[in-house]
Amino acid sequence: MSTELPFGVRRVPCCPPGWQAVSARFGHSVRVSAELSRPWDLVAIAAATISTATVIAYLLIMRAQEGTPVWWFLGGLVIAMALLGYGARREAPRRRLALTLAGTDLLGLGILGLLSIGFPLLCAGAMALISARRE
Repeated sequence: MSTELPFGVRRVPCCPPGWQAVSARFGHSVRVSAELSRPWDLVAIAAATISTATVIAYLLIMRAQEGTPVWWFLGGLVIAMALLGYGARREAPRRRLALTLAGTDLLGLGILGLLSIGFPLLCAGAMALISARRE
C-alpha cells in the first residue's frame, strides 16, 4: 500500500518511525526526516514566541517603572517577529534570508539589552540562525 506523489514518486509506509522512504521514478530511494516534511518550522515558531513574550515582559517592566519604552527597540523586535513569522513557513521564498535577518536583528538587540531583557533575545536569535541553517 503506497501513496503516489507528484513526478512519479511514491511513499512506502514500511519504514522506521520518524522516517519516510521515498522511491523515485528511476529506482533511487531517498530518506527524508519527518521533521523536515512538516510545512511549519517549529524552531522559528519557538523563536517568535520567545520574542513575543520578551516584548510583553518589556512593556510590563516599563509600565511598572513608570517609564517610556524605547520605540526603536520595540520596532526592531516587531520587525524580527514579522520576519520569523514569514520564515516559519518552509515553502516561503527567501525563507533563509528572512530567518538570517531576524536572527541578526535579535542578536543585536539582545546584546544591547543584555543587562535587562537581552538573554531571551540572544536565545531567540540563535534559534532563528539555527533554523535558517537547517534548510
